[in-house]
Amino acid sequence: MDAQPRNNSGKFFLNKYASAITRLNSNNHTTEVAFESGSDRFTNDSDNDSDKETYPDDWTAGRRVVELLHLAEQMKCCKHCNSPLLLHMICGEKRCGLGSFLYIQCVDCPFVNTVTTGKQHRQTGKDVGMLVFDVNTKLSLAYLDAGMGPVQTVNFVTALNIPCISPNNLKAREREIGKTIEEYARSSCKKALEEEYLMNRNDRTIEEDTELDKSLDVSFDGGWQKRGSGRSYNSTTGHATVIGNVSGKCLHFGLKSTDCRKCNYIDEKGDASEKEHDCRRNYLGSSKAMEPALAVEMVKDIEEMGYMVNSLTMDDDTTTMARLRQEVDHDVIKRSDSNHFRKKLHRRSTTITPKTQKNAIVPHAFGDHSLCSSWCGYIKDPIGYRHKSLPYGKDLEGVELQRDIQTVFSKYSENTDKLANLGSSQSNESLNYIISTKAPKSKHFGGSQSLGFRVASAISQKNEGRSYVVEVNKNHSLSPGKFTSQQRERMDRKRKREKTKAATPAFKRKRRDKKGSRARSVRSKEIREGDCYRSAISSTDKESPDIEEIPAPTTENDDFTLHLGKTSTVFFDLETTGLGISCDITQIAAVCGTKKFSQYVMPLQPITPGASKVTGLTRIGNVLYRNGTPVPYQNKEECLKEFISWLPENAVLFGHNIKSFDTKIIIQALTDENLLNGFKAKCKGFVDTLHVFRAEYPERKSEKKSFKQEELVKDFLGENFTYDAHNALGDVLALQELFGKAGFSLAHLQPHSFSVDFAYQTLINIEISNTNYESLKLLPISAGMTKKMAKSGLNIQHLKLAFRRGGVDGVCNVMSEENNGKVRVTKNKKILVAAAQFIKDEIANQETAA
Repeated sequence: MDAQPRNNSGKFFLNKYASAITRLNSNNHTTEVAFESGSDRFTNDSDNDSDKETYPDDWTAGRRVVELLHLAEQMKCCKHCNSPLLLHMICGEKRCGLGSFLYIQCVDCPFVNTVTTGKQHRQTGKDVGMLVFDVNTKLSLAYLDAGMGPVQTVNFVTALNIPCISPNNLKAREREIGKTIEEYARSSCKKALEEEYLMNRNDRTIEEDTELDKSLDVSFDGGWQKRGSGRSYNSTTGHATVIGNVSGKCLHFGLKSTDCRKCNYIDEKGDASEKEHDCRRNYLGSSKAMEPALAVEMVKDIEEMGYMVNSLTMDDDTTTMARLRQEVDHDVIKRSDSNHFRKKLHRRSTTITPKTQKNAIVPHAFGDHSLCSSWCGYIKDPIGYRHKSLPYGKDLEGVELQRDIQTVFSKYSENTDKLANLGSSQSNESLNYIISTKAPKSKHFGGSQSLGFRVASAISQKNEGRSYVVEVNKNHSLSPGKFTSQQRERMDRKRKREKTKAATPAFKRKRRDKKGSRARSVRSKEIREGDCYRSAISSTDKESPDIEEIPAPTTENDDFTLHLGKTSTVFFDLETTGLGISCDITQIAAVCGTKKFSQYVMPLQPITPGASKVTGLTRIGNVLYRNGTPVPYQNKEECLKEFISWLPENAVLFGHNIKSFDTKIIIQALTDENLLNGFKAKCKGFVDTLHVFRAEYPERKSEKKSFKQEELVKDFLGENFTYDAHNALGDVLALQELFGKAGFSLAHLQPHSFSVDFAYQTLINIEISNTNYESLKLLPISAGMTKKMAKSGLNIQHLKLAFRRGGVDGVCNVMSEENNGKVRVTKNKKILVAAAQFIKDEIANQETAA
């Protein structure tokens, strides 16, 4: 008969408690019945974090988030007999989100101890009720900071095979920590207000500063949680922020909402029991009116706190100033935002372009300097002055253009007082971006308190940095967290470095150059690609869209270097009828160890005198002579087939200066006879020995020694070594001896290897380039520039196509396009304009003739 369990006092448990222990011991599964910590009696634990489910034998599955020190302290001893507890004696678990109650039976007695996997706290404002695991509250703070929702968070955690709290209970933890975030954000704004005032006061003179003068210069901007344009805003929520011009911190923020999910539910169901809730619906107007309403509200709030808004930097898109003048007792100076002003001026200026085909920048661009003052360079140097921002530094021309520009600028000349001292609301735009990361516009958080928590989180980050999370934990009586603090400090330091770097002229210049480079690249690609995207392009155009593509800039192909480990080394050489890549083969020779191949070929083209002088080969009728002696020969096809058959498997052909000549000749011959695939099956690629010697013996260049094969043989093999130079077989035998003497390793050879495909593509590019060059010869530019243009893949038809799509600028964009840091043809304006003007005249002549 088993001994009946006893409690800490040595008394026997009541029968119902003893039977519960017996069930735990016998079934070894999770139960909802647990010991209350530090007590002998059982209690039904089901705190707010519990998902109210039982999972028999489930404590062995998945992963857990555990505070090791907290767990170790609880497992020091059994509450009944003080014996150490062991993890493998777990007999059940009740999960409460990321935290758990573990039921561990003592080894020495039947007592079942309740052990928690992490610290707990009582909910804010509650003196009774179940404790809440810290980790669950921190999880809610984490997803608010990361801009995730409860469902996303659950999906993320469970993807790691960690049991997670349900979305509904996670929202309860969000409401708990969210109020602390809002309180922290409001306190940070009050702190920023005082800081802004003190910094602003230090910038004033003694005469300007008085004890009662607490005026502030601030910037203001609003935002919405739903994407929209100025023509159509229908967001149910909107926010606005006020930022100090000196400190750059948020001084106040506000939120307007026309939605409340709970109120909507009550209205629909008529359930009065649900009326008590934290309702965030505080606005009944339209979305567009939210920004002016928030501005008036926040300016009044700032004044109630003892400060005064002196000037407001903002865009010109709302009636905020008109409403402020009605609601606020003192005058608030309006300062236009410089970024919005520049964009608006650019937008209005570009409306002139379709009528005049030119851009206007400043009124004096037309050469009339009668009203100019010291700012104008023409006044200082009338003879040498050139405009910096106009094409070729010349004055603009045209009465109509001047009238249109005058119309644009006259609208702004009436408001010079606002434009003379432009401000910036860029800090507000930056804060709007931070808010969008906390409350993504693809999700709707405005139906509950969640949006307010997320906006407050963004405000806290703006004012206090990423370390605000640590401070919120402290304010909520949670541990700050060692790793949390370390990571947040690291992120703040990184942000500070980036901010300092971004303020330097070098960084700004680089950013501007990158932006310009991207814009030029986009323009060039759009010209090359033709019509790709346009509203209703497939349904409205009667004619087929212009989809013919101008080829992208061709670049040198990668050499496709070979792996030379398990290959057969073959030295080979060709003799030809001339020096051009279109000449015929007259001899093929190769050697692989002791195996030799040498065969003469009857060429179809005549052998040039220069080639005959070097090789000794001549052709008279159908007889091929070498140094006056007839030699046996084959036709090209037979010779190539025999050569392929002779080659060993995985052959790599070594030759001197073959990359620029021999490979092109043999690839062309193989292509003509449809033997390239058979050749590729035997041969993996080539190695140019000229490049190998140049790389390994650079001192020969400084010593003015030649890299010709004859000179290398003399220097490495001695003066006494003689061979039949310019006989293909003699050349390859000598090259094999030379390489054996040099003793190059595979590491020396591999960088100078290239595949058969590379050699073939190089030959194709040469043919295309030659064809393009013929079409471009009439351009009024140098032959060298014409060759470069042809080599880049352009021909005359491509330039005409670019002109039809983009005019003169289209031609210039295509010719000056950059690829891997290299200009396609040139950036020289004189050359670009000359080529574009020629194309323009050609098209005009064709249209006139038609």
